[in-house]
Amino acid sequence: YSVAPIAVLTKQKFNGSVNPEALVTLFLAANALATALEPTVLASLGLRRTIIFGAFLLMFGNIIKSGGIPGLTDTAIEDEQGWRIYVGFLLLGL
Repeated sequence: YSVAPIAVLTKQKFNGSVNPEALVTLFLAANALATALEPTVLASLGLRRTIIFGAFLLMFGNIIKSGGIPGLTDTAIEDEQGWRIYVGFLLLGL
C-alpha cells in the first residue's frame, strides 16, 4: 500500500496536492494504533469477527482510495479530491 517507490509519479499525478511521505506516515501511524488496540478488539469481537472487520476496512479503504466501484460509484480522483487518498490510506492502516 506504499507510494514510496512511485513518489515522483504520485506528486506529478496530483500536482503536489498529495504528499507521498505523509501517506506512508499516516499508514504506519494507523497501523501502530490498530496494533495497540488489537487485543481489545480481539477480546470483544472474537477471531472470526475481527478478521471480517479487518477485511471490510481494507475493502472500504481501497474503494475510497481508488475512486469507487467501476460501473457503480466510479468517479475519477481529481486534484481537489486528494483527501480520498488520505482517508483510504488511513483505513488501510487500520
